[in-house]
Amino acid sequence: MTGTGWRLERTYMAGAGFPESRLEGLDLTWSDPLETTGHAALWADNGTGKTTVTALRYALYLPNIRDFIRGESDRSLAKLVRSGNVCHVIEQATRVVQGEQQRLVVGMVADWPDGGTQDLENPSRLTRAFYGWLTGPEGPTIDDLPLQTEAGRWATRAQFTAGVRNMLPPGGAVPPYAPSERQREWQRWLADADVDIEQIRFQAVMNASEGGVDRVMRFGDSDAFVRWLLGATMSTATVDQISQSIDRLRANADARPSWEDELRLWEQITDPLLNLAIRHEAAEGARSRVETAKSDAVALVADADATLEELAEQKAEADRRFADHEQLRRDAATDLRRAQAHRLRMRLRADELRAHAAEDVAEERRRRLDEVARTAAAWESVEDVLTAREARNGLAALEARRDAAARSIEQLAQAEERHRRHLARLLTERRDEASRELDVAKEGKRQAEAEAADAEEQVRTRRTDYGAANQRLQTLRERMDGAEAVLAAAATEGLLPEGADPAEADARLDERIGEARATRDDTERRLTDSAAEAAGLEREKDDAQRRAEAAKGDARRAEDEAEAVSRRVGALAEDERLLDALGTGIDLWADRAALTEALRQRAARADVEAAGARQAMEAAQRTIESVGADGLLPPARTVEAAVALCREAEVTAWPGWRWLADTMPTGEAEAFARARPDIASGVVVARPDHVGRAVDALGGLHLDTALWVGSVTDPQEVESALRAEGDDGAYGHVLLPAPGTFDRDEARRMVASAKEEHRLAREARSSAEERAQGARDLSAELRGFWSDLPGDPRPELARKAGDAWENRRGHERRARAAAEAAEALTVQRGELQEKWHSANALAESLAETRRRLAPAIEAARVRAEAASALPGVREEVTALERAIRDLERRRPELDEALRAARETVNLWTVRREDAMEALRRDGLTPVVEGPVPEDAEEVLRARLEAAQDALTGAEIPQHLNEDIERLRRTLSEARSRLDADPERTSLAEGFADGEGARHPVALAASVRRAQERLGEERTVFAKAQAEADHLRQEYRRRAAESGDRTSPDVDRFPAAASVQDPDEADRTARLLDDLARSLTELHRGEEQKAEEQRGRGQEIVRQIENVTMAIRPLRRMAVPELTGSAAADIDRLVEQANRADERHREATEESERAEQGRRRVIDVIRAHANGPLARKVEDRGDQRIIELVHRLRSDQRLYIEAESLAGQLEQRAATLRDDLEHHNEHVRMCAAMLHLKADGALVTLRSYQNRSRLPDGLGEWSERNFVQIAHEPAPSDDSVAIDRVARVVHAQLAPGAGRTDAQTMLFAATRALVDAPFRVRILKPHTDMALDRVDVTDLKNFSGGQRVTAGVLLYAVMTRVRDADEGTSIGWLWLDNPFGQASADQFVRTMRLAADRLGLQLVFTAAPKDKGALSMFDRITVLTRRLRPSSREKVVVVDEKEHELVNAEMVQRDVMAVLGE
Repeated sequence: MTGTGWRLERTYMAGAGFPESRLEGLDLTWSDPLETTGHAALWADNGTGKTTVTALRYALYLPNIRDFIRGESDRSLAKLVRSGNVCHVIEQATRVVQGEQQRLVVGMVADWPDGGTQDLENPSRLTRAFYGWLTGPEGPTIDDLPLQTEAGRWATRAQFTAGVRNMLPPGGAVPPYAPSERQREWQRWLADADVDIEQIRFQAVMNASEGGVDRVMRFGDSDAFVRWLLGATMSTATVDQISQSIDRLRANADARPSWEDELRLWEQITDPLLNLAIRHEAAEGARSRVETAKSDAVALVADADATLEELAEQKAEADRRFADHEQLRRDAATDLRRAQAHRLRMRLRADELRAHAAEDVAEERRRRLDEVARTAAAWESVEDVLTAREARNGLAALEARRDAAARSIEQLAQAEERHRRHLARLLTERRDEASRELDVAKEGKRQAEAEAADAEEQVRTRRTDYGAANQRLQTLRERMDGAEAVLAAAATEGLLPEGADPAEADARLDERIGEARATRDDTERRLTDSAAEAAGLEREKDDAQRRAEAAKGDARRAEDEAEAVSRRVGALAEDERLLDALGTGIDLWADRAALTEALRQRAARADVEAAGARQAMEAAQRTIESVGADGLLPPARTVEAAVALCREAEVTAWPGWRWLADTMPTGEAEAFARARPDIASGVVVARPDHVGRAVDALGGLHLDTALWVGSVTDPQEVESALRAEGDDGAYGHVLLPAPGTFDRDEARRMVASAKEEHRLAREARSSAEERAQGARDLSAELRGFWSDLPGDPRPELARKAGDAWENRRGHERRARAAAEAAEALTVQRGELQEKWHSANALAESLAETRRRLAPAIEAARVRAEAASALPGVREEVTALERAIRDLERRRPELDEALRAARETVNLWTVRREDAMEALRRDGLTPVVEGPVPEDAEEVLRARLEAAQDALTGAEIPQHLNEDIERLRRTLSEARSRLDADPERTSLAEGFADGEGARHPVALAASVRRAQERLGEERTVFAKAQAEADHLRQEYRRRAAESGDRTSPDVDRFPAAASVQDPDEADRTARLLDDLARSLTELHRGEEQKAEEQRGRGQEIVRQIENVTMAIRPLRRMAVPELTGSAAADIDRLVEQANRADERHREATEESERAEQGRRRVIDVIRAHANGPLARKVEDRGDQRIIELVHRLRSDQRLYIEAESLAGQLEQRAATLRDDLEHHNEHVRMCAAMLHLKADGALVTLRSYQNRSRLPDGLGEWSERNFVQIAHEPAPSDDSVAIDRVARVVHAQLAPGAGRTDAQTMLFAATRALVDAPFRVRILKPHTDMALDRVDVTDLKNFSGGQRVTAGVLLYAVMTRVRDADEGTSIGWLWLDNPFGQASADQFVRTMRLAADRLGLQLVFTAAPKDKGALSMFDRITVLTRRLRPSSREKVVVVDEKEHELVNAEMVQRDVMAVLGE
C-alpha cells in the first residue's frame, strides 16, 4: 500500500469483556509493514467477542462516553471492565512517508478506583488514561509496554502509567503523549499525529450495529449527500472564524435596534406631520361651502312639498279612470270566454255526431259479415253432405255385390289389375299436368293481386295527401280571414284608412316620429348647452367663492407662518447647544457666519477625538482578531501562503511558530527561535520525505525575502549542532516577534489587554461622536432654517396677509354676479324644457300608434303570404283529385285481370281435383313409372269394367268387406260433422242440390267464391271499423283538450246537446267564432285604455317617488314656515334636488373628510408617539426625544408647527442612516469570506468526483467515476455570487436565529452559491458489474450488499479527499460483520480493488458462514474461546489450527490469480 494513511499493524486487548468472552492478552496482527497490501479479516463465531473488540477499539480514539458506539447497552464500557481488572486497549499502526517508515502506538488503560470495585450505577467513576508516541521503525512497540511486573503479574494502572512515562521516546516530529486523563488534549494530540478523529467518529457511527454501514449511507436527497461530504472532507477552521465574526456582528446588531427603532419612529412620523399641515388648510375651506349648500336645499324642500300635493290629486283621477276601463275589460273577457267555450262545445258535438254515425255503419257491416260467414261455412259443409250421400249409395251397391255369387278367375283379376294400372297412369299424368298449369296460374294470380294491392295503396296514399292538402287549404283561408279581421279592426280604430297599405302608413309614422325626435333632440342639445352654461356659471361662482376662501386661508396662513417663524426663532435662540457655542444675544440672520464657523470648529474637535478613539479601537480589535483559532498570533502572510500551497499539494506542513508552540514549552521555544530564527520564521514539513514535494509546490510563490522550508526530526540535535558551530564571523542580535506568536498564554493576555483598551476607546468615541453629532445636528437645523428663511420673512408675511384679505372681497363680488346670471339662465331653460316635453310627447304618441299598428302590418304580411300560397295548394288538391280518379278508373281493369287469374287457377284446380277424384273414386294408386297409355280414358274404363263384370260372379274377396266397413265409417263421420250445426247442415243440403255442387270441381269453385266474398266483407268491415275508431278517438282527444265545459251558453245560440246534425253544429261554431273575434277586439281596446290610465298612474307614482327620494336627504333641513310653489317640470325639480343634495353632501363629506383626515393624521402621529416603538425610544433617556414625543402626544395645535417639525425629524433620520451603513459593510465582508469557502467547496466536490475513478478489472466499471456530482454553475460575477452567499449571513443575523455549526453554514453558503439543488448520481453495484447509474437517494432501495459496497466506496473516496485537504488520514476502514449484507464475491472484489487504488486498508469482522468472501483478504485471524477452569469463564484466543487457514489461503490464491496479482 502507498499513501500517507495509517495502516493497522497490531491490536492488543486485556482485562475486558463478558464472562462468556473475556479478552485477556488478546494480540491481533493485521498486517506487516513490508506487505504490499494489508487487508485483514477477523473470523469468529457469533458471541466470541467481535463486537466487543470493535467497541473497545473506538473507545481508545473517542474517549467521550457519548461517542461510545454501544451507549447504555450491555456493551457499555463500564460493563466491560470488571472489579479488580486493569483494562488495556492498544493499537499499533505504520505508514510510509517518502520512503521512510513511521510507527504510531496509542493506548488506553482503565480501572475502577477505590480498590477496583465495579460501580455500574456510577459508570463515570471508571478511570481512563491515554498515551501514545510517534517514532521511526526503531521506536518502541506494543511488546515494549510494561503490561506485567517482573513477577509476571498484571501491572496496576499506577505501575503501568509510571512505566510508560519512563519508556516514552524523546523528541520526534510530534512529541509523545504521556499518560493523561485529559480527553481533549488526547484528541488534539491524535490530530497532530495525523489521526483523523472525524473519520474515526464516522466509522464508529457505521459500526453502531452489526452491518450498520448500509443504514448510515442513506441520504434523503442529493443536498443531504453534499452536506455530509463537505462536512467530512473540508476544514471548517475558517468557517468557524466567520461564525465568530457573525457572532460579533450579531452582538453589534443587538445594539442597532435602538438606532433602527428611532429611525423607524421618525420615518413613521415625518410624512404624517407634512400631511397634517395640508389637511388643516383643506378643512377650513370646506366648512363655508357646507352652509351655502344648506340654504339652497331649504328652498327646494318647500317647492317639492307643493309639487307632491298636486301629483297626489292627479294620481287619484288616473285611478278612477283606470277602474272604469278595467271593469269594461273584465265584462268583455267574461263574454269572450263564454263564446269560446260555447264554440268548443259545438265543435265537440259535431265530432260526437260523426263518430256515432260511423259506429252505426260499422255495425251494419258487421251484420253483413256474419251472414256471409254463415254462407261460407255452409258451402264448406256441402262436401260432407255429398260424402254422406255417396257413402250411402256405395254401401248399398257393395252390399248388393256381396250378396251375388262370387266367382274367382285368376285371369280376370290379372286383366282387371292391368287395366287399372293403365287407367291410373293416365289419370296420374292428367293430375301432374293440371298441377303444373296450376302453378303457372297461381303465379299470374299473385302478380295480379300485387298490382291490385299497389293500386289500392296508391289510392290510400293519395287520399291521405288529399286530406292534408285540404287541411292546408283550410288553414290558409282561416289565416286570410284572421288577417282581414285584424285589418278591419285597425281601420275601425282609425289606425289605418280603409284600403290603405299598413307598410306605407308605418313608413309615414316613422317619418313623423323622426321629425318629432329631431325636434326633441335639438331642444335637448340646447338644454345641454344651457346646462353646461349654467354649470359654467355655477363653477365660476364656486371658483369665486373658493378663491375667496383661499384668499382667506392665505391671509390666515401668512399670519400663522409669521407666528411660526417667531416661535422657531425663539426655539433656536434658546437651544442649549447654541448657547454653549456663542452665548446669548444672537441674531440668527446677522450672526450667520459666526454661528456656522463656531459649530464647525466644535464638530471638528469632536471628530478628531473620535478618530483617535476609533484608531485605538481598531488597533485593539486587530490585536483581538489577529489571534487565530489555534490561540496564537498569525505568522507572516508569505508563510501562510506557503503552508496553504503545501496542503494543496497534499503535504502536511505548519508555520514555524505554530510548530514551536505545539512541540515545546515557552522557554524552550524562545531559545530555539533565537538559535534558529530561520526555522521559526519558515515552514516545517511533517515528514522529511515530503520536503522535495513541498519545495516543488512552492515554486510559483513570489518571495521578497529568504524562506526556510524543511523538516525537523530532532529539535535538540538541531539546536546543539548550531551551538557546536561556534563563531561564524558575524555579530548580531535576533529580534523575536511578540511572545503571542509562539506562546498561547501570552496571546491570551494580549487579547484581554486589547479588549480593555477597546472598551475605553469605544466609550471615548461615543462621547466625541455625540458632541460632534450635536454640533452637526444644530448646524443642520440652522442650515435648514436659513434655507427656509434666508431673511426675516415676517414683514413680507404681514403684507401678504393684507393683500389676501383684499382679494377675498373681490372674489365675493364676482360670485354674486355669477349667481344673478345663473338665475336668468334658469328661466330660459324652463321654456326649453316645455318645448322638449311637447316634442317628446308627440314622438311617444306616434311611437305608440306605430306599436298598435304592428298587428295590422303583420296581418297584411300574413294575408299576402297566404294569397301567394293559396293557388299552389289549390293546384295540389286538384292534382291529387285527378290522380285518385285515374286510380279509380284503373281499378276495374285490375279487378278483371285478377278475376281472370282466379278463374284460371280455379279451372286447373278443378282439373287437378277431377283427376285426383277419379283416382280416388276408382280406388287407383297414382303411377308415375312407365309410358302413358295412348288409349282414351273411355276405352280403358270399358276394358276395366268388362274385366270387373267378369269378376262379378267370382267369389267376393276379403277387401270388399273391408270397403264396406270403410264406407260405413265414412258415413258415420260425415253424419257426426253435419249433426253439429243443423241450421248450417240444412243450408248445405240446399246448396248440394244446386248447380254449384253438381260435381266436385263446381263445389270447390263455389267454396272458393264464398271464401273470397267473406274476405271482401271482412276488408270492408275493417275499414268501417277503423273509420269509426278514428272518429271516436278524435272525439275523445278533443273532449280531453276542451278545458271549460261549465261556462253558460251564449244567449241567442242553441245549446250543443240540442243539435243533432253535425253540419248544423259546424255552422253554429263558425257564428260563435265571429262573435269571439268581435269580443276580442273590444277586450283589447278596453285593455289598452286601462293600460294607458295605469301607465299614467304609474308615471305619477314614479314622479312622486322620484321627488320623494330626491328630497328625502334634504328633508332634515326643511323649514315648516316656508311655502313653495308646485314645479311645472318634475324632472327639473328632481335634478335640482339631486344637485342640491349632491352639493351639500359633497361639501359635508369634504368638510368631514378634511376634519377626519386631520384627526386621522393626528391620531396616526399620536399612535406612533404612544406606540411601543416610541416607548422603546424614550427608554434611552434622551431628554430632547422625551420632550418631543410628549409634544407629539398632547399638543392640540400640533398642525401649526407640523411642517417645521417634519424637517427637523428628517435631518435626524439622515444621521441615523449614516450610522447604520457601517454594519452592512461588515456583513458584506463576512459574505465575501464565506463565498471564498463556498467556492472552495465546489472545488472539493469536483475533486471528490475525480478521485472516485475506479481501477481496471471491474468490467464496465473500469476507469469510471463512481460518483458524479452536477450543479448549476456559480456566477462568474463575484458581486452576484457574494449577494447569494450574503443571504446566508443575513439569515444568521435575523432575530431569534441560533448559532449554526460550521458544517451547516458551509453547505448553506455552497447551496446558495449555485442557487439550485445538487444532482448526485452513483453507480449501482451489480454482480455482473453492469453500468447502471442512479440517483444517490436510491441507496435506500439498494439491497444490503449493494448498500455496503456503495458505502465503502463513498467512504474510501472521502478519506482520500480529506487526506489531500487536511494532511491527516487513518488509512483503514474497520467494519463489524458487513458480510451479512455483502457476501457476494464480486462485491468484495470491487471493494478491495477500489481500496487498493485509494490507499485504504480494509479490516472486516466475519462469521463462519462468510468463508467464501474471506478469500479476498491478505490475512485472516481466527478467534476461538477456551474455558478457564478456575473461574469458569471463556477466554478469547487466536486459533492456531492450520487446516481451516489452508483452505482460506487456497481460495485466496485462486482469487489473486483472477486479479492478476
